[in-house]
Amino acid sequence: MTEVNAFIFFLACYGCAWIITYGKITLPMRQYFYNNKENTFMFFLYELTKCPVCTSWWIAILTLFTGFPQQVFNYQHSVMYLFLPFAVSGLTSLIIDLISEE
Repeated sequence: MTEVNAFIFFLACYGCAWIITYGKITLPMRQYFYNNKENTFMFFLYELTKCPVCTSWWIAILTLFTGFPQQVFNYQHSVMYLFLPFAVSGLTSLIIDLISEE
């Protein structure tokens, strides 16, 4: 069951990143960031929402505060959880490369 939960975790991070970066439902948010990009924080959010790999990294960071990764992976040393955002970003990049038409 742990493998299934891990798969769901990685897929959910990828899905959230894809929706934020490319989804129609988040288009108004991305346009708002673009229109207000003179503000440093809005520029950061605008740049972030252009990159699904970057977005997936931040999503994985946010999930560390939910406790879900701790239940799924159950690492003996807590420092191992710091590698999850990098794993999620790597898998996101791999998925994008695999489905890319270029």
